[in-house]
Amino acid sequence: MNDTGHRSVKLIKAPVGLASYEGSFGLQFVHEDSPPPHSDSRTRILVSDHRYGMPWDLAGKKVAVVGNGAVKECGKLIDSCDEVIRISTMRNWLQSAEHDGLKTTIWAGHPWLVVHRRPTGELGAISKFAELMMRQPRLWAVSPFHISVDSYRWLCENGHIDRMLVNPSWAEVYEVSCSKMESDGIRKIFSISYRKDMIGFNNYELLLTGTRILFLLNLCGVSSIKIFGANLFNFSMKGVWIGHNLEKDYDVIMYIKNRIIDSGGDFYWHEEEDVKKTRILKKFRIFSK
Repeated sequence: MNDTGHRSVKLIKAPVGLASYEGSFGLQFVHEDSPPPHSDSRTRILVSDHRYGMPWDLAGKKVAVVGNGAVKECGKLIDSCDEVIRISTMRNWLQSAEHDGLKTTIWAGHPWLVVHRRPTGELGAISKFAELMMRQPRLWAVSPFHISVDSYRWLCENGHIDRMLVNPSWAEVYEVSCSKMESDGIRKIFSISYRKDMIGFNNYELLLTGTRILFLLNLCGVSSIKIFGANLFNFSMKGVWIGHNLEKDYDVIMYIKNRIIDSGGDFYWHEEEDVKKTRILKKFRIFSK
């Protein structure tokens, strides 16, 4: 009871943006204090306030971001960075000192992609994620809306949950951006996407995971970003979620590149020239049909 005689109520600070996910995709959200006994991938956990934040301690560091594309002959360059971030499923990671490096200091992505319930009913993580967790890297959930109940339980049961930083919702990231970016950049990233089947989503929410990570790293003040395994246009559009717009991602990546270089930092995209060529070819094919 409080001083006025009323029963105290614990207020939960839910991230802004729930309605978009509930209305467009049928997701439902529960707080980590009361996870349901049974759920599917559409039931997501909202974690307690103390788990939310941004990796401000990366300021001034040299960071390698390794995507899910194949990487050849870059292992030494990747492992030389202060921090090495590997994304989501890491499906093409060879764990080769010569090709794609051995070092990982941060796993980043969406936990619901790497933990699933097996036909027997037990929880299981995909093999590369489970192996990486044995090294105890930092975990960075880059969206508060993609932590399934199953992935949350697996992380808890295996002692990993307290290493996971959960990025705040787009509204809080927007607030940070307003203090660090010019108006044109804010409009580019946070304007509402015109999609009738996706009500209320802004461009930030629809960025590829890797692109969003690059943007957040720039906000956090890293001095150098090196990107590997980010082919962007070099794969079939059938493998891209319908909500993504690869042209928008390319535009944002180029914007981040210019911001870092203009501030005296270093930016390297291993696949950049190939991506530019493929982008031009795909545009030519579309317009020549």
